Amino acid sequence: MNKEAIIYNYLRELLEAYGQGLDALTYTLSKLLKLPIIVANTAYETIATTHLHPDLDSFQVENDEQGVSHKKLYFCTIKTDTLGLRGLGRAIAPAGRVLGYLFLVTDKAEGSDLDFYETLLDNVESLYANSLKNQLELKQEKNKSKDAFFYDLLYGNLKRNEDIMNRGEVWGWDFRHPHAVLLLKVRM
Repeated sequence: MNKEAIIYNYLRELLEAYGQGLDALTYTLSKLLKLPIIVANTAYETIATTHLHPDLDSFQVENDEQGVSHKKLYFCTIKTDTLGLRGLGRAIAPAGRVLGYLFLVTDKAEGSDLDFYETLLDNVESLYANSLKNQLELKQEKNKSKDAFFYDLLYGNLKRNEDIMNRGEVWGWDFRHPHAVLLLKVRM
């Protein structure tokens, strides 16, 4: 099978996985490439991964070359306190705005592999970009809801204790126990 046909088949599988979420998309890409995958936000905090390691929640990346392009694969080392992985990295940057990073964990990649990975990731980038945008929008909506709850709580808009406890449970807070609120106003 030629390269274009393989990429077409991979993209068809990845589109099906995209509908199931970022984890399913990452798992499918990992399965197709037979490589562990790490998806990280712009602060190099792991969002999705098939490389299970307890110390991989956040990491640093050292690029092999200076001034690497966001649109190209680059060789790098993914480092934590206890781990050092070799891999290929690529920014998820539609329209030049970096939303996150995609890392293929491999210590060996040759010219033909690099071309194949580059072509596939060029096509997959939009799926990852949409998934990351959706996650960001969901997080912003949650924060709006949390801000509205804080406002209602601080200004006494919630009259019944049961309402306060129920809304607090949504965020994992147990208001059955006493709490104190400290509000500071900084003057300059």
